[in-house]
Parts: sequence; structure tokens; C-alpha cells
Amino acid sequence: MTLSPQAGLMTVSAMLFLMLATVTSTPIRPTVWAVILLVFAMVYLFRHRGDRALGGLDLAVVLALLSYLFTSVPHLIREPNVSYYTAGPLGMAAAVPVYLVLRHALQDPARLRTALEWGLAAGAAGALAVALYQYFWLGYPRVINFLALIDLGFVNVAMLFLALGLTRGSAQRPWLVLAIVAMTLIAAVNATRGSLIVIPLLLAAWVLLNRDRVSLRSLGFGALAFVVFVGLAYSAIPALQERAAQSVEEARFIADGDLESPISSGDRLGLWIAASRAFLENPLTGLTRPEREAQIRDLVDTGVVHARIATITGGHAHNHYFEMLASTGILGLVGILAYLVFPALLFLWRYRRDRSDGFALAGLLFVAAFMILNMTEVPLKKDYIAFFYGSLVAALLALSLVHRGSGRTATTGAPEESAGRGPG
Repeated sequence: MTLSPQAGLMTVSAMLFLMLATVTSTPIRPTVWAVILLVFAMVYLFRHRGDRALGGLDLAVVLALLSYLFTSVPHLIREPNVSYYTAGPLGMAAAVPVYLVLRHALQDPARLRTALEWGLAAGAAGALAVALYQYFWLGYPRVINFLALIDLGFVNVAMLFLALGLTRGSAQRPWLVLAIVAMTLIAAVNATRGSLIVIPLLLAAWVLLNRDRVSLRSLGFGALAFVVFVGLAYSAIPALQERAAQSVEEARFIADGDLESPISSGDRLGLWIAASRAFLENPLTGLTRPEREAQIRDLVDTGVVHARIATITGGHAHNHYFEMLASTGILGLVGILAYLVFPALLFLWRYRRDRSDGFALAGLLFVAAFMILNMTEVPLKKDYIAFFYGSLVAALLALSLVHRGSGRTATTGAPEESAGRGPG
């Protein structure tokens, strides 16, 4: 195979299709496709090493994808054998070659867009089949497919809003709508609270972002359909009833100042308190896991947090933001700004410039989903989720940069003109 730009685009498109098609429907993790892409990209970029220079925006994107790794360097030095600090950062860094190949090879977004959309459709269909098999045939009260319970909820809802964003301007809209319905059903039978709360929040955001196309009639019909679906799902799925009752009960305990009785929410709040203390003790780089465990034991002894918090390995905060502050300090905050806030603002800016840019809309919703999901867990600590996030952010941004719509070429502007390509 010649390493032409067409071959580069075809390979990346195929790998991203396979990632979306398999991540929630098979035991195959995105890291498999990451390794293949990494090897291919190294050869491809070496072959085309003289073809182009990176512009300022490209360098900013690359640094954003590497920032998670950079901010983990102090812990890599202090605890070199702890994969807890390396898996997620390395997974996100592996998305850099995806962006570089696409910035060189991508001129017409049609092939890559088709791969993403059909990957979402195939993945949703396969995942729903597995979920229904587990729920009805195997009797699982909450489906997991081939992932951890909470990981399925998070990845599934992120894919849901990726699909919703891509419906704008898509030739495959009916299939994307079916995928959205399938992934909504999966979210219901998975019943992970951290992912369920994302759905109404980002649906409201999607309506606001599409207010130029959403009529009052369609908005009313959509709201009614959503309420009916929620009511039917709640009445038919016992796990949803249990989770709702648990949430109400935990809220009552917390309102009374009791953080020990509500095991899930109370433990999270206790861990957030402990993480805050870890940050205050070493604001620049945070504490190591043994240091955090020792500090938590002291906090238990002084009654600041309840005893169950001391049983959590490393003081794992169950919140990405608190976890980064506790384990990487201000450096972690800089990383969060780089790999979460910067892409979100960039997608928002591009969408506001050109409201026909469905890639920017999809990217904004996708990143926003992770920003909310990160409030109740630390999904980006896992290499395959970090690569899943980073590679799709890279692909959507590359697509947005070549999008042409509303009578305007979206790649105009000083930062992007400097990212031109030489002869291929």
C-alpha cells in the first residue's frame, strides 16, 4: 500500500470506525486501534516529513493532547511503577498521531464523517443487542456489556451526544437518530446516575445551540416525548426506581450533615474533602498515593472524614477535577484547562462562526459530556477512555478545520493559514 494522503485518511477512518463500532459492543478496547494507528502514523508521518509545517493552532492542539502527560511528570518521577498515573495520560497522548495524520491527509470530510457515523450506528446496534441479551435473557439488573458498569454508562452517553451533534448536516440522519434511540435505551438499562444526569443537561444545551432550527412545535413535541420516555422507563426498569430512591435518601442524609450513611454520595463528598486537603498541603504538584492515604488516616482520626474513606485505595476521589488537584496540584489544573476547557471553547468558537459546522457542534457536545461525567468519576484515568476521548476530539477538530459552509471556508484565519500543506 502506498502511503498517499488517501491511504492515510482511509486508515484513520477505518480505525475510528472500528473503535466506535466495538467499544461498547465487544471486549475489544480502543487501545487495540490506538496501537495500530500509532505504528501506521509513525511510518506515514516519516514518509511525509517534509510536506508541511504545523501552524500555531495545530501546535496548540498537540500540546493540549500532551498536557495530561506533561502534568503527570512529577508523579512519574516520584512513583515510576504506578500505572495509575501513566495509563490515562499515555492514552490521550496516543491521539496526537491521529490529529497529525488527519491534518495532512484530510481535505474532503465526507469519508471520515461517514466512518464516524456508521461506526456510531454499528456500535449502538451491537451494544443494544448485548444489553438486551444481558437484561432480558441473563437477568442482569443493570447491564455492563463488556465494560465496567460505570464505564459503559460514560462511554455510551458520550457516543450518544457525538451522534446527536453529527445529525446536523448529515446524510445519515435517520441512522444516527436510531443510534441515539438505541444508546438512550442502553443508558436506561445501565442506570448509572453520573451518565443519566448528562442527558437532560446536554439535550437542553443542544436545543439552545440549535435554536435557529428548532421550532416551538418541535420543541414541545420533543419535550413531551422525553417526559413520556422517562416515565415509561422509570415504571418498567426496577434499577431506575432503585437509583432514584437511593438518590432521594442520600440527599436527605447529606442535608442533615450525615456523610457516613449515604455510601455512594457520602463517600464521594468525603473523598472530595480529603482531596482538597491534599491540594492545600502541596498546591504545586499534589501528593503521592501513599501520602494521600496517610493524610486520610489523619483526617479520620480527627473526625474530618468518616472511617470508610480510609479504605479507598490512594484516596481515589471519584471526581476528575478533585483527583487532578490532589495528585497533580496546579499542574493538573493547567492540564484540565488544556485538554477539556480549550477544546470546548475552540469548538464553541468555530460553531458560532459557522452554524452549519456540525463537526464543531458534535465536538462541543462530546467534550461537554466528559466535562460533566468527570464530576462523578475519573474516566480519563483509563487508557482506553483517554484515547477514545482524545482521538475523537482530534478527528472532530480536524473535520471542523476543513469544513466549508454558509458561504465561508472554515479554514480561513491567520492561525490556520500557517498550517498549510506542501506538495504531497
